[in-house]
Amino acid sequence: AGQSVEIVPLDQDKIYTLDPRSKTYTETTFAEQRAQLQAAMEQQEKAQASQTQAASGVDESQCEWSDPQAEVKRSGSQASIGGYQAEQVTITATQSCKDKQSGEVCDFGLVLDQWLTPDFPAAKETLAYRQAYAEKLGFGAAASRDFAERAQAMFGRYEGIWSEVAQQMRDVQGYPV
Repeated sequence: AGQSVEIVPLDQDKIYTLDPRSKTYTETTFAEQRAQLQAAMEQQEKAQASQTQAASGVDESQCEWSDPQAEVKRSGSQASIGGYQAEQVTITATQSCKDKQSGEVCDFGLVLDQWLTPDFPAAKETLAYRQAYAEKLGFGAAASRDFAERAQAMFGRYEGIWSEVAQQMRDVQGYPV
């Protein structure tokens, strides 16, 4: 991870993954990639089905949820990424659950750490490419609904936290790199 290069010519139905260290590459088709994604999603569904309680061990049906809180931190860290000057921005959201019976409090949190550049002239072109790439991988409108439903099933119980992160993201200016 991080040491390979991916070349995706959308018109050739191929994904090339280069390993510069070993001077080798692998070639994968979009059909193979879709099959790998489907297998990973099925494995994830099986793992979730085998869980009888949230990974936290908290019985969330007994929770009195606090209002979610979010904070945006600009670390001041700067870097040149892909030729663009970028700044590190971290959004942290938390929400507490107080057990109705025991009074114990458990905090849940979500952290989104990203690097943003204020100027990205190719933003429209990049978005069009990412949308075309997603469609090639089978993430069209129906798949997007399916993905949204799966995400809701996995993360829906933390709706307050996700809403806070989404709200803070709308207010942060820049493009992720």
